[in-house]
Amino acid sequence: MLIGVVALLLGLGKLRPPDACTTLAAPTNEEQHNSPLLKLNTPVKREIQGGELHAYSLAVDVDDYVRILIVSQGVAPEITVSSAAGHVYSKRNSRRREPTPISIIVTETGPLAINVRSPESKEITGIYELKVREIHPTNDSDQRRVTAEDLFARAEDLRQKSDAEANRNSLALYEQAMTLWRGLGDQGEVAHTLKHIGDVHQSFYEMKPALSFYQQALALFRKLKDLRGEAETLNESTAVNTNLGDQQNAIRDHLRAMKIAKDQNHRVAEAQGLNNMGEIKYWSGDLTQALNFYRRALAIWTTMGTARASGKGASAWIASDSGMPSRNSMTE
Repeated sequence: MLIGVVALLLGLGKLRPPDACTTLAAPTNEEQHNSPLLKLNTPVKREIQGGELHAYSLAVDVDDYVRILIVSQGVAPEITVSSAAGHVYSKRNSRRREPTPISIIVTETGPLAINVRSPESKEITGIYELKVREIHPTNDSDQRRVTAEDLFARAEDLRQKSDAEANRNSLALYEQAMTLWRGLGDQGEVAHTLKHIGDVHQSFYEMKPALSFYQQALALFRKLKDLRGEAETLNESTAVNTNLGDQQNAIRDHLRAMKIAKDQNHRVAEAQGLNNMGEIKYWSGDLTQALNFYRRALAIWTTMGTARASGKGASAWIASDSGMPSRNSMTE
């Protein structure tokens, strides 16, 4: 029974979506011309399947500052904002499990073309909400916001590379972005940036610096009453405290994260929380309970089509106590 479950867990890699650089066909002129017109502060919420492209238009004037926000679940769409003549103002992948701001300053006449693509494989379906948050004549702070978002996006791109140096270099870009966010008074983006810096340190097993950044992020998310941001960060601090051997604080953070995840119906955060409890149980020596939590987490990830590498790691730890290859001998 255990070996069968381990084999299932080891198959997680097959469920992961392909790289976000997947090439997709551009919309035809007719598709772009007939695209729905977005309106200020009127959200559009839609389901999107892997390989799909949704095209929108937005009426703007030259020298307008435009800020768009997209939140996605189950997929990480690519968003391209172009002029009517085809000049690309912005092209980036949305952040996973947190809002993605996209700011531009309009330099050409005509409506904006906004395209949302899902680069995932066809069997992956998710949802997104797209909203135009701001349109106004450009002021002095707008260019700084555009620059901060670009720095953050470049840091995210570096983290997608399987290169330790690139991941390390992302820290400087996050720090530069955070300086600009602080100058702009955007505490929400400061909080997200602090969390991402913590994520980088955690990926290098630098647990104490990671915990420090998570604690700073948590303080801001709580001040802003951003429950989803708080739950995501608590899940990471749970993992860090577990690695540091601080089971008491790990369980405290886990319980708070799980309460928020269930109250907010945040299924991905709930799955990560279950996986974290599996790790806590594993390191305390209770392999039966560990496997139970891992399987519950896997069930949610599989249902949502968002299986993650953490489950793969969990399977390897269980495997090491059942005659299977140890975690250290497996490719992460």
